[in-house]
Amino acid sequence: MKIIDRKLAVRLLNEWASERSTQINEKFDGLGSFRSVLHEDELPIAWGHEILRHLGEEKFAALRQYGKPEVIERGWNCKWALVTVALDPPTAVKLLGRVTDLELGPRGGYRSVTYGVMKFYSRQLDPRKFELETEEIEIVGGGAVGVP
Repeated sequence: MKIIDRKLAVRLLNEWASERSTQINEKFDGLGSFRSVLHEDELPIAWGHEILRHLGEEKFAALRQYGKPEVIERGWNCKWALVTVALDPPTAVKLLGRVTDLELGPRGGYRSVTYGVMKFYSRQLDPRKFELETEEIEIVGGGAVGVP
């Protein structure tokens, strides 16, 4: 499957994530509803619940059993979210298409990956740790000889 329409990709990713959602906002006062919380070029890459107010250290620590607390907006008005669903390389291949481009730095460090026609810079989508079906891909930059 090749996805060339960004709106279709967003819809497909959001549907996939909502099937895996856990509604824990009833258990913790101070969490928003389930939604996409991290984006890359308008494409969602992580979903969960925005942390709307200070929960205290005990409740904040208890959140870790449901997901990973992450900063979603930096700066003086920093925002946090509990990420409960995140896009990973095998799922990106399934939903968006095979790895068609992998960009590495001069020493082989990850720079970006393209699944189908959708390009991502987030390290969580680096495909080199996974055994994925790949087409002949162009590796831009130095270092690596191929992709698993």
